[in-house]
Amino acid sequence: MLSEEAAEGGVAELLQQENQQDISNTPRGLFSGSYSGVLQSDVSTKAVALLASSADKLFSSAISHLSSDPLRSFLEALVKSSQIQLFGRPLEHSTSPRSTKALSRPLSAVATSVLHLHRLTELVLVCSRSSHSLLNMMQVWSIVASHFTEAACHAERTISKLAITSYHQILTEVMRKRVELPHFSFNEALLKPMEDMLSLGLCDMATQDH
Repeated sequence: MLSEEAAEGGVAELLQQENQQDISNTPRGLFSGSYSGVLQSDVSTKAVALLASSADKLFSSAISHLSSDPLRSFLEALVKSSQIQLFGRPLEHSTSPRSTKALSRPLSAVATSVLHLHRLTELVLVCSRSSHSLLNMMQVWSIVASHFTEAACHAERTISKLAITSYHQILTEVMRKRVELPHFSFNEALLKPMEDMLSLGLCDMATQDH
């Protein structure tokens, strides 16, 4: 278990705690062997767990702590990273969703449990539940919506189903939490990925049925 001090202080504090000495002055104690550059297994396990916890906090706090422009940049970078995960490279705006199937990476190269698609879904849901204005919510959706269509067209059925499930979860949550205001057409924007997938035949029949 990580101590409260280590959790608050970060990896450096964890290493200091484990070795009971100043890591900047006495690095020998941090490694297995003499300056081998390899952390001891118990320390490295705790460090990885701490980094994973910090990453979780980063994503969970992004919506509440970032203003509009930084949040937009954060989401754009996350979408690009997700495209690299799923298709091996960022996709140009001119790339049609239909062509993404040919670019799909095999499932063996993509660990579904760590897909950035999970993070994108989580961020949109948190934004919907937060105090962000409808305009901010519309901006968030304009950044991520097309990527859910891309992912739904992935050649791997596991990933395409995940994209459809995530999209349905977002659609249900947002339409339940937020009432459409006069002179707005956000619900139409929410349904646009579904319209594209069905009307343009971007997904196979099994995915559409899902």
